[in-house]
Amino acid sequence: MLCDARNSKRSPFAMRTSPDGELIIPKALWAAVILAYCVILPLHTYCDILITAKQGYSLWDLLLEGKAWYFYIDSAAGSGNPYYTVTYEAAYLFPVYLIFAVWNFPTWLLGKMTGASLFNTVPSMIWMKLMLVPFIVVSARQINHIVKKTAYRQYAQLAAFLFVSSILTIYPIAVIGQYDILGLPFILWGISAWIDGDFKKFLAAFACASVFKYFALLYFLPLLLLREKKIGRILLSFAAVLVPSVLLANLFPGDLGHGGNLLLIAQFLNGVILSDDTTLYVFAAAVALVLLYLYFAPFDKKDELPVMAFSLFVIFASFCILAAPLPYWVVIASPAFVFAVVFSGKNNGKLLFFETVIAWGVTLKNFILFPACFSIRTTGAMGVLHRLLGTAAPALTDDSSVLLRIHDSPILSPIVRSVLFTGLCVCFAAAACFSFPRGRRNEMWEPLNGGAVYLRTAGNIALAFLPAAYIAFHMLFR
Repeated sequence: MLCDARNSKRSPFAMRTSPDGELIIPKALWAAVILAYCVILPLHTYCDILITAKQGYSLWDLLLEGKAWYFYIDSAAGSGNPYYTVTYEAAYLFPVYLIFAVWNFPTWLLGKMTGASLFNTVPSMIWMKLMLVPFIVVSARQINHIVKKTAYRQYAQLAAFLFVSSILTIYPIAVIGQYDILGLPFILWGISAWIDGDFKKFLAAFACASVFKYFALLYFLPLLLLREKKIGRILLSFAAVLVPSVLLANLFPGDLGHGGNLLLIAQFLNGVILSDDTTLYVFAAAVALVLLYLYFAPFDKKDELPVMAFSLFVIFASFCILAAPLPYWVVIASPAFVFAVVFSGKNNGKLLFFETVIAWGVTLKNFILFPACFSIRTTGAMGVLHRLLGTAAPALTDDSSVLLRIHDSPILSPIVRSVLFTGLCVCFAAAACFSFPRGRRNEMWEPLNGGAVYLRTAGNIALAFLPAAYIAFHMLFR
């Protein structure tokens, strides 16, 4: 049990259970998280979503001109927003632009009908970001569905809530407005099919997910190796999952999407420098060790879900901590962290604590390493915050951001980053120990108290508001 019913009368944070034993998340918590999304989402916008939406507009224009086949040749676009002036070519596979084109069709059509340029208006930019909300809802429902079909079904609603309320979900969507979440429903569909033992649906789901980004393979390969031990079938399955991506990459002339997808791999070749010409690729090594563990170690069927959760957690904690990914990529890790908490079956309370601390640490690290994603330009480009405050629009050259002083300090930056990294590694190691499938249950901090869920939610919302709160303080008092 995650919550001790014996303490329910004494704890103001106790959560009820349904007649069938499922833990029920209080409506106040859901309302707080939904309100946070509603307030934060209209305050920020970022160049990537603006440019990709613009390229979705271009697809409709090219269709009218009969040139859609040459989309990638004519795809170079700038946002037209004075805060983001760089021009980018299309760097994703075609389904990404098709989704953007379909979602933004109403604003594109309205602009054509009125002859007005609506693209950089506040309603249009908010509408662009709202495209991501259905993917959060579908992903949360999929997580709920996955957990409900297992022996851990009493935690289904908790799992969905932990995903939606995770800071690793909130700020990539509500603050940055990045769209790595597009492939997540397919990843979760693949996990659901894997649990059902439906191998064809498992392959089909991950083939669809890989079209968006190859991050899906970090889920696919562990699941595949956990059940499949024949090398030939493993290679054929891996090739089958990549077929749609390869076909799409060669469908349109000038398509850079496949190359852009492959370039992501280079981002993970960070490591520990052992000498002038030797680097230990720590993230790649962690993934390789997990895959070897899954392939060679014998498992009982009853341990399959804890093993899956442990393996995915190690890979995606390594992804967030050791690989130093771009800040919006961490949304891909969010379900893996949730599964580690829900499917461990032994030390849920401690794992929720470490999941929370790791997510907060990763977020603070990203505030320092990637200030542009949280800067005053994101609010200036959207144009809402300074109007609400009654101040002038931010200067186009202003790059103020929360923790920017640490980023720019030659003394503080290495110290703070080193402390954060060390703390994250310690928490990662501790969480891995507590989630290890063959580990023992430790009674300390167990069972999980409802107050931990409240504290996690409050902390995540506060962190998500922190960039805008700092920018508002900067505009009002400096």
